[in-house]
Amino acid sequence: MTGNKLKLSAMFGNYPNTQALKSGKLKSDLVDFDFVEVKVANNQFKNVVRDAKYDLAELAIVTYLQAKSFNKPYVLIPAVIVSRGQHHTIAYNAERGTLRPSDLNGKRVGVRAYTVTTGVWVRGILASDYGVDLNSIEWISFEDPHVAEYHDPAIVKRAPAGKELVQMLLDGEVDAAIVGDKLPDPRLKHLIPDPEPAAKRW
Repeated sequence: MTGNKLKLSAMFGNYPNTQALKSGKLKSDLVDFDFVEVKVANNQFKNVVRDAKYDLAELAIVTYLQAKSFNKPYVLIPAVIVSRGQHHTIAYNAERGTLRPSDLNGKRVGVRAYTVTTGVWVRGILASDYGVDLNSIEWISFEDPHVAEYHDPAIVKRAPAGKELVQMLLDGEVDAAIVGDKLPDPRLKHLIPDPEPAAKRW
């Protein structure tokens, strides 16, 4: 408490809709915030769900749902801080030939962690819209789940130490990969054709 005000530790990324709160332009008569400075908020998600490091924090929806399923004492405030479609986040190396979503059965797909929200959305889209058998795919991950109690299913294998997601994709060690918001190499193409219109239709 500072005076009559409650002081809360808080962790949010830097977005246009958090700027006024983080700069102090938007104030409360009841609460003060002690903001930790972060470049990428998702790097702190493990600290949120494993160590309850902050009183108030940005958290990906799937990480929250996993934490809740293991009875972590969190309350979700239904305020979206940042969002996007996910169709554009999965890519393949076009130098190795054309790949379509329906070609993924039996293939290897890389993802930072099996449980990240982007990966969960993409898997749902592939299964429901393109008929992909998710259990036929070997998912190659690079990180532990945010929630310590969760264990990846048997279809998930950990990449060898020292390997990097994009390089494995370029080298053909995985057939496709969930690479995030921007394609990190000009040789890569979106696996889902015309992803922006596809996301709008979806």
